[in-house]
Amino acid sequence: MAGGEAPTPEAAEVGPVPVLEGLFVLPTNEEPLLLLASRCNACGETFFPQRRFCARCSSGDLTQVPLGPRGRLYSYTVVYELFGGFEGFGPYAVGQVEMEGGVRVQGLLTGCDFEELRIDMPLELALFTLGVLPGKDGQPTVTYAFQPLPTGDGT
Repeated sequence: MAGGEAPTPEAAEVGPVPVLEGLFVLPTNEEPLLLLASRCNACGETFFPQRRFCARCSSGDLTQVPLGPRGRLYSYTVVYELFGGFEGFGPYAVGQVEMEGGVRVQGLLTGCDFEELRIDMPLELALFTLGVLPGKDGQPTVTYAFQPLPTGDGT
């Protein structure tokens, strides 16, 4: 497809494209957005993103397990100073989110003012559109992010 052309109807029907295969499962009407982690069958340690070998015991016997869709904000920072072509992107917030089972995942924080961010606040996974990247046939490329749970819907 040449630059500037609208996506074909077939491409538009396919939906968004994950920024990286194997990082998360796109949500459906029946299932929420879930991250894909690895759990070591030898020692029980869980890792995100997925690994081929356990960093704790070096076993290669790992199983894919889902993480999410909810967690709690463990730590965060707000990035104000941007450079190198990213000046129009910020400011933005990044956080460490503790998922069920204790696995901490880093991701963008979206859907609230920075002043609303609080340690231990309940969050849920959300899709974040990066834009239409080259070679994706006009389909938006998405990644995961975290957003506050609706009021009264804590974990």
